[in-house]
Amino acid sequence: MADNAPVEYVMATCQDGRINKFSTTKTHDFICTPMMRLTTVEGQLKGLVTTETCVRADVPVRWNPGALCLHWHPTIHHEYYVGSDEGCIHRCSTNYLNQHMDVFRAHAGPVYDIVISPFMESLIVTCGADNSARLWIEGVDDIIVTLSCSAAVYGAAFCPINATVLLTISGNVLSVWDLRRKTHAPCTDYTFASNTVLTYIRFSKSGYNVIVGETTGRVHTFHLEDMPVAPFYQRRMLEDALRRTLCGRPELIKQLEKLNKL
Repeated sequence: MADNAPVEYVMATCQDGRINKFSTTKTHDFICTPMMRLTTVEGQLKGLVTTETCVRADVPVRWNPGALCLHWHPTIHHEYYVGSDEGCIHRCSTNYLNQHMDVFRAHAGPVYDIVISPFMESLIVTCGADNSARLWIEGVDDIIVTLSCSAAVYGAAFCPINATVLLTISGNVLSVWDLRRKTHAPCTDYTFASNTVLTYIRFSKSGYNVIVGETTGRVHTFHLEDMPVAPFYQRRMLEDALRRTLCGRPELIKQLEKLNKL
């Protein structure tokens, strides 16, 4: 839903790569307008470096990867991000039909979710089938942080009252991360029944309750206790946590500071 746009409409992604816009009319009917269709990205891509595949002589079955998730840009109302099943993030605009503005490879497999920090509008988290959630800075090609999980990551959520707290769902495990403390492992895990796969996660506005959905159709509500004290300067605390994480990559820190991202 385009909440920050002048006119309200709904954007939908499809498994065949199509992205459609549904606008309301005076008769309360939805009018479908095709916006674009993703095409297979060829050649060397920015972002994640993957191993080269063997040269094949056969013809691909399809040229249109599936569009699996969509997230609106937090400040530019006509721009949005789309994650595809080939592991790429396409930056698109409603002003440009049938073409993307930028693209980079985020995962070695399908991208299931895209979230943006409410305290740092350039910080993007992507969730993928390669058992990882990755943090990116808008306009920077390098990976900032990789959060390794035990299974495919289907979703993530930033805490709305603590800038460094992030939750992920992978397989049947709900993980709580605190970027201030560590990024090589979650601070705590909660494991569901082995026959379930978690597919949806969102924070409540209060920041203390979490809603989790799973494949059996159940919705679980959790109340978080013993949360770290929320800092007064939220963005500054998040930037300091990222600097400590990148302490072994001084060139990347200089690049982020030059771009005024930190």
